[in-house]
Amino acid sequence: MAREYVPLPLEYLEEMAPLTDEDFGKLVRALLLYGRDGTPVDLDGDCRFYCTRVMNKDRHYAERAAEEEEKRERVSRRNSRNAMARYRTSEKDAADCDGMQAHAMAGNTIPNQSKPYQTKPDQSKGDSAEPEKVSASAPAIPLVDGTDFYISEKELEEWKKAFPAVNVEQELREMRAWCLANPTMRKTARGVHRFINTWLSREQDKGHPGQTAKAAPAERRFVPSEF
Repeated sequence: MAREYVPLPLEYLEEMAPLTDEDFGKLVRALLLYGRDGTPVDLDGDCRFYCTRVMNKDRHYAERAAEEEEKRERVSRRNSRNAMARYRTSEKDAADCDGMQAHAMAGNTIPNQSKPYQTKPDQSKGDSAEPEKVSASAPAIPLVDGTDFYISEKELEEWKKAFPAVNVEQELREMRAWCLANPTMRKTARGVHRFINTWLSREQDKGHPGQTAKAAPAERRFVPSEF
């Protein structure tokens, strides 16, 4: 097989010092011809000895190169399999989440509470409590662990009563967008209620249109006759 080189380590300068310049030239020429097209080496004496050493070194380098290439191919195949497995898992999770979201939009309860990406609308209730219906108009809030918090109809109504000056559905959509844009600052399942209440309270305090302003207390004037 034709090669583009033959290995001649620098250490051979000392080992081949006994060779004359003429013998050294013959050796190098013979090695180059052998490496190019496999021309048989016709040398004798010390030249033949050093030629055998170079050819053995060449075979050693070729074997190591083949081993490294095989190792790289194994790693590449393993990485490809892992990437495909991750892709299939993400596709399955996305399909399951889409199906669950459509189920929630239809006004039904979450179908399977055992899956890690599904969160109960009311986290304070025990397993024996009847699950509440997910609100079709309220978006799910992404949590820090990658799950979604689904808001129940009861919770949505309570927030509307508690914050009458706030468009609660619109603010929930903005909360979802904020969590998607800031994944490292998302809340836990235990802290998401406080996050929502704090957000809505801040919006309520801004004084949205339609908010009834509290009447200022009447100024008390000093009337001498009162004393």
